Amino acid sequence: MAGALTALQWLVTCGFVVVGILSVIDWVRHRGQRRAYLASAIGLLGLVSLTSRLNVAIGYRFASLTTPVVLILFMASGYALLMFRGTFIPLRPRTRAVVAVLAGATTAFFLLVAPPPGTVQMSGAQSIALLALIVMWSGMVGEPVVRFWLASRGRPAVQRGRLRVLSAGFAAIIFILVVAGAGGNRLGAMRSVQIGFQVLALLSIPLIYASLAPPSWLKRFWREPDEAAFRRAVRELLLFSSDRETLARRALEWGLRTVGAEGGAIVDESKALAIRGIEPELARTLVSAVSSGMHARVVRLDRKWQNAVVVPLPLDSGRGAVVALSNAFMPLFGSDEVARLEEFGTMITAGLDRVRITERMAELERTKSQFLNLASHELRTPLSVIRGYLAMLDAGSLDAA
Repeated sequence: MAGALTALQWLVTCGFVVVGILSVIDWVRHRGQRRAYLASAIGLLGLVSLTSRLNVAIGYRFASLTTPVVLILFMASGYALLMFRGTFIPLRPRTRAVVAVLAGATTAFFLLVAPPPGTVQMSGAQSIALLALIVMWSGMVGEPVVRFWLASRGRPAVQRGRLRVLSAGFAAIIFILVVAGAGGNRLGAMRSVQIGFQVLALLSIPLIYASLAPPSWLKRFWREPDEAAFRRAVRELLLFSSDRETLARRALEWGLRTVGAEGGAIVDESKALAIRGIEPELARTLVSAVSSGMHARVVRLDRKWQNAVVVPLPLDSGRGAVVALSNAFMPLFGSDEVARLEEFGTMITAGLDRVRITERMAELERTKSQFLNLASHELRTPLSVIRGYLAMLDAGSLDAA
């Protein structure tokens, strides 16, 4: 069982290191303060796990040097996740300062009374210091976990899934720390419990990774409950919309919901048919930037955490486009979102052209009816005269000459 436990511990360490590296790579590719905070939170956890394993492997030979570093990195990871949360729901500067001071004081207190490595029985002050350390880190991480879970309600399926797996991954780590801290050395000495902790930590790794870069199959799984409603919406767009503005408003709502966008617009050659959550000037600028292309394009905005996707619409009335603006909880559109919006753009084009053709046919029908009414009115008097003359001629009332 000891061998299995050691293997699990190294597997967990490698998992956190890999996820940490991936999060840093993601930040290097896209930059932005938000991704920097998340990369710090996950990357520092990976460093903490790796350093702790190496400490055990070399018999705590450099524990006096590595223990302060590990504790500082550990508390910094929790603070980074709290700052990551602050990029979505802002924190007051005073709150940030108070949390930073408390985290520093808690770490310093533990380092002052920390027991030597391998200590079985801790004193009262050491137990209090350890408990304060766990509570402080759990508070910095637990608040974002609860916030993200609550913020996921009512959001599009992919956003909801990403927020919830991120919350679940860090909640699992909090659970391990709280239970291990409450159980003390007696609980930590039980091999079966330690294996359970390592399995739970191992399960948290794919959850955290899925919040960073969910694979396409997972996105499809998250979207599955919305697919039936989406198909009904497409059917209504193609068959039952009464005018182009109504169709555009409904299409924009479902388009934004499908890709988890913050705002967007549907425009044709002359005007915006529907717009929500985006400035009209920005929508026109984005459309003009891709006016010469035939395929969807992702446009990076000046705001470092945000981008937009523009899908051209080859409408019968001229060139149009669908614009979708990414939001705070899903700051960058990937290839999956772009492909899905491009597919939906084809349906929007068909729906808008159908409505336009229907409107043209109705206009032609009205013109035909007006013409027939006018013609029948204009011809009624001459025909009546001719009919009268024929009747008089038939009756012999008119002279043959």
